[in-house]
Amino acid sequence: MHFEHESKLAFIDSPYEEKITRLYGDSNEFDSSDFKGKIDMVYIDGGHDLRTVSSDIENAFTMLCPPFYHLYCMARLWQSQLS
Repeated sequence: MHFEHESKLAFIDSPYEEKITRLYGDSNEFDSSDFKGKIDMVYIDGGHDLRTVSSDIENAFTMLCPPFYHLYCMARLWQSQLS
């Protein structure tokens, strides 16, 4: 999300704000290992080129905790179909 629109996020100043961790950076270089299996939900607002989309998907599903982890396998299958 563009920084000038951050104040419009629905969770700002809500009881949920303290439960949300926003991660910023280049997903092609992001090390998701610190978050592996620890995230309940991932919202991606990223680049649209194939390399970045693939990296976003890989990072997101790596960070998701069970029972969401099984979706990782489905995403990998989908990703392999793009190649």
